[in-house]
Amino acid sequence: MYHVGNFSTALMSMHLRLLSGLAMAATVCASPAAQGPLQPVTWTVALGPAAASRAPGGPLAALVTAKMDEGWHIYSTQELPDGPRPLRIDLVPGGPAEPAGAMLSPEPEREFDDAFSQVTAYYKETATFRVPLKIRAQTKPAAASVAFDISFQACDGRMCLPGRTVRVSAPVVIARPK
Repeated sequence: MYHVGNFSTALMSMHLRLLSGLAMAATVCASPAAQGPLQPVTWTVALGPAAASRAPGGPLAALVTAKMDEGWHIYSTQELPDGPRPLRIDLVPGGPAEPAGAMLSPEPEREFDDAFSQVTAYYKETATFRVPLKIRAQTKPAAASVAFDISFQACDGRMCLPGRTVRVSAPVVIARPK
């Protein structure tokens, strides 16, 4: 049988452990790791040449830019099958634009990568890719957007994040045909 004093002490001890556990949980939830997965690469897209609107059939260039946090890099479009995930920039189908030529990529840096036991080609800091497009001839006048799915893998020399795909887009206004 418990004495009231012992029960009270045990209850207070249990409450203190519970409060201590909650305080630790709050600390864990406030840590950077609990704020979501690491995102060391930011992607943007801009359309050129600068114009208020585009006519159906008209040329368009998308400048897709990757900005990497310090120490991080992404791999080029030309990687070996047993190496890192190669970069892919794919125009999302069904939009107002269609491909009008091959993507132009900046020259990547190359060096032996211990993680993959081979020479890899990669980009660090920033890299801009030019994707030639044209507005589909049958596109109706309206506000629209040109979207890309970008598949890539980011590494920092100590670790590689799993490959991922992000979607980026830019607005475009389709003009009436002349």
